[in-house]
Amino acid sequence: MNLCYIIFVLYSGYVLCSDDDTTKEYLNPNLHDDRVALWTYLFTKLNTLMEQTVNSTQILGNLAKESENMNAKLEDQHKQLIYLKESKEHQKQYLVEDSLEYRKSSNWITILKRFDGSVNFYRNWSAYRYGFGNSPHGEFFLGLEEIHNMTSSAPHELLVVLKDWDNEMRYAHYDLFEIGRAFEGFKLKILGNYQGDAGDALEPHKGMMFSTFDVDNDMDKQPRHNCAIGFRGGWWFKNCYTSHLNGVYDSKGYGILWDTWRPKYSLSYAEMKIRRKEKAN
Repeated sequence: MNLCYIIFVLYSGYVLCSDDDTTKEYLNPNLHDDRVALWTYLFTKLNTLMEQTVNSTQILGNLAKESENMNAKLEDQHKQLIYLKESKEHQKQYLVEDSLEYRKSSNWITILKRFDGSVNFYRNWSAYRYGFGNSPHGEFFLGLEEIHNMTSSAPHELLVVLKDWDNEMRYAHYDLFEIGRAFEGFKLKILGNYQGDAGDALEPHKGMMFSTFDVDNDMDKQPRHNCAIGFRGGWWFKNCYTSHLNGVYDSKGYGILWDTWRPKYSLSYAEMKIRRKEKAN
């Protein structure tokens, strides 16, 4: 079967046909009209393609500008979200402080502070009785003896300020707070009405004596079980806790605890403050 290749030569005006080794030339009598029509068609198509290319380039340019504008808007929105989050945290802190007139008074006395784990709170009875740590700017526990002397001399209120590892702040306020004497085991004698958003995790400890690893005053009936040893810090343990702010400073496991807010969660910050109550008019 013979194979013939037809080549349309635009400028020469010939049709070349190759049949085996023989090449024949045929003059196309209608070449001029056909070539004009063909070039007109091709020029029109080419012009249309060029216009479409220009339009596509413009469209792509517009899309690129829109993309840049969108990225700028997203970046601005991201900055606004960060700003709003930080503002919310600041507002939360001010809300806590303002709700208790915290900033209007210099009478609050910190009795416990935890924030970086620089001080070991796994201490014996004597240490908790007389206090330890790096007061006033570092971590410390004021001492049960001093806390008793202050709270028994006049009515005091208690403020507990807490913070998790996402810097969310909560608080618990009690309008009365008093602990007993040494021979009473420094028991949590008086705990007034609760106010706050952290939940009342201290009330279940009301009436309990203080426990340390060498003085077991908790109500856990398991043989040889001391909550202060199990949770590595002194507290008014019952069986064993719903709150425990003297545990190991650790982002995992059982550490600084306030279960009515974050159950089985070790907090990053805890502070207990007391203030003498003003007499009602």
